[in-house]
Amino acid sequence: MLRSIAAAIAAIEATVWAPFAGAAAAEAFAGRSGGVTALVLTVAFAGLTLPALVLVICNWRNDRAAILAGIALPIYAYAPFALGAKATGPIFWLAILLAALVLGCAKLWNSGPPKQESAPAPTWDDVMPRFVLLLAAGFATMFWFFAFIPAIKHTVRRTGDGFEIIPAFYGTIMFLIFVVPVIVVGVRGAAKKSPELQFALAAMVLLLMGMVGVPLFLAALSGK
Repeated sequence: MLRSIAAAIAAIEATVWAPFAGAAAAEAFAGRSGGVTALVLTVAFAGLTLPALVLVICNWRNDRAAILAGIALPIYAYAPFALGAKATGPIFWLAILLAALVLGCAKLWNSGPPKQESAPAPTWDDVMPRFVLLLAAGFATMFWFFAFIPAIKHTVRRTGDGFEIIPAFYGTIMFLIFVVPVIVVGVRGAAKKSPELQFALAAMVLLLMGMVGVPLFLAALSGK
């Protein structure tokens, strides 16, 4: 039950982070308050929501996952009020539906017939390669979202000549080619006997997507 609750909360937070942070960035680029909200949401996603979601997927220390997701929940709950409810639209309700689906699947999985022999609890050494792989894929996904910052900025300010979409275009191609397969491998728990391969994949996706997203994020923080 604890895993189901943590999964539902983390799923809501992970799904609404992008529209909330995007709306906050748009507010900041329009000359209104919103930059601090976008930064706080991003820090909450990277430091609380993402680790909680990875812990739930790995089914390891679900109590810590619930604590992390619970700490981040008030931040996300306050975001619509800080943004004047600008981010509460179809994407927000889609996030609620997704979280309800995750909760329903988890409940259905937990309500299955009891196992005769329970498997031994995994150790950190067993979980670590998969945890690192999924965490790196999560950060790579966050860097992919950063590639949309120039498009948001120039859409709000109504400037530019269309080239602002180029980072998002190439970032999306790289995300689909490199990050999505890594997410699939991590979620399915494949390559459990090849921790070196998982560490190499984690380093690869972080490096590639970091080269795309991190400079754009730092430029946005500096006001450029």
